[in-house]
Amino acid sequence: MKKTFLVLFLLVFSGWAFAQNKLVRKAEDAFKNKNYNEALTDIQQALQDPKTGNQGKTWYLSGEIHGAIATEKKDPQEAWKAFEAYQKAVELSPKDPEILLTLSKNLSDIYVVMGNAAYADVNTQKFDSAYDKFMRTWEIARFLNDKGVGSIPTDTAMVFYTGYVALQSHHEDTAFAYFQKAAQLGFDKEPYLYYTLANMYMDRNQFDSAVATAEEGKKLFPTNDNFNNLEIQLYEKAGKTNELISKLENEVQQHPDNYNLILNLAIIYDNLAHPTDEQGNDTTPPANAQELEQKAIDMYKKAIALKPDDYPANFNLGLLYYNNAAKYGRELGQLGSSQQEMQKAQQIAHIQDSLLNLALPYLDKTYHILDAKSKLNQNEMLAYKNALSGLKAIYARKNETDKYNEVKAKYDQADSKAE
Repeated sequence: MKKTFLVLFLLVFSGWAFAQNKLVRKAEDAFKNKNYNEALTDIQQALQDPKTGNQGKTWYLSGEIHGAIATEKKDPQEAWKAFEAYQKAVELSPKDPEILLTLSKNLSDIYVVMGNAAYADVNTQKFDSAYDKFMRTWEIARFLNDKGVGSIPTDTAMVFYTGYVALQSHHEDTAFAYFQKAAQLGFDKEPYLYYTLANMYMDRNQFDSAVATAEEGKKLFPTNDNFNNLEIQLYEKAGKTNELISKLENEVQQHPDNYNLILNLAIIYDNLAHPTDEQGNDTTPPANAQELEQKAIDMYKKAIALKPDDYPANFNLGLLYYNNAAKYGRELGQLGSSQQEMQKAQQIAHIQDSLLNLALPYLDKTYHILDAKSKLNQNEMLAYKNALSGLKAIYARKNETDKYNEVKAKYDQADSKAE
């Protein structure tokens, strides 16, 4: 009697197990036919069973179904469900060849879905959401790379943007780590990386790393004047401005024909002679401002002699003269109508005219250099429009109507040159 009961129990249990395995096969067939909703329903039932729910292949099939839905709908939530299922599958069946052979492609597919969703959030400035998605994207990549069955190469741009959204969503330490990695990988698409990272080093009292980062930014983006300003700020914060000047002067002495070194030294002198706050407003100049300004003028002229058709030195020297003339213009506006003040006004107007005459050839050169280009980047566009704006004011003052009309027309059409 007992034996008969045991046989009967085994037959019932075998039939029940067959039914559960049948659910897995049914889900697999639906998946192969791209009936994903049906496949999902069947595999979820199979996962609830104590036996099939503890089999790696069941979880792997669940991952494939969620992964297919994620790819079809570009759905990051489905991609994450797929990843969690793949993790469970590998945990339960770490050496199953059927799983390991296709794991690399499947994980790569959901990595792309999650990464693209993160970038979409960046574009719409949903930084908290983008941060979570980038973190999940990297987790998918780490899991695959750690298993040794495939690899997802490091995406340098994604490293940078992970740092960017981390900073925007107030994960400063994470941002710092990813910015460091992006710089180490030589990311060269965004000057923001090096500018921000240098300041982050400085906030952590790592002066040498801050300066090295600023210098790397200057090498990668030689026409971006922000790095020259940043370098001054870093040395000022550290109380080492004189050290910076000495360093650059020694470099110029060793390389007297190096245009970039000479231009950088000129900009340093210029910025020190005409200091501004973070908003760009003039602040109190140092006691030796005139000496520094003359050194800047000398260096700009030397740079122009080396590369007369390069716009930065021409533009900066023209701007130096023009801004000085503008300061005298503001002084004129404050004078009254007394005889003494009228006499002073004539003297100031004469100085202003002299400075504008000095600015004219350099601004005109800048205009013609950049006007010859069909497209201008952001820095070039700024210089182009500022040069034209200065030329408009000069020609208006000189009553040179034809030239005024020429540069005004160019200014009005300037945005058509934007990249």
